Amino acid sequence: MLTGAHEQAPEAELMQGDALALPFPDGSFDRLFTSYFYCHLEPDERERFLAEARRVAAELVVVASVPGAGDPVERYEERVLNDGSRWTVFKRYFTGEG
Repeated sequence: MLTGAHEQAPEAELMQGDALALPFPDGSFDRLFTSYFYCHLEPDERERFLAEARRVAAELVVVASVPGAGDPVERYEERVLNDGSRWTVFKRYFTGEG
């Protein structure tokens, strides 16, 4: 992922880290943005991520998908990667109110 990002944005500073233990000092950012990541966190992981987000940024922006008609808001899904490996992932849909 970092190699591909570097190819697209060679001047960008890239860092590999753990979203549940962000490698940044307190108050490092005005805003933290996450896209389609938050909905894969289970409840305890969400709490850890939110604590880290609050620690490093003044504002958190979350972009997530919406459920299809009749889809359960919380479920496990099997994903098959290009290399043929299979992974079970947690998926939770949120609403503005939720």
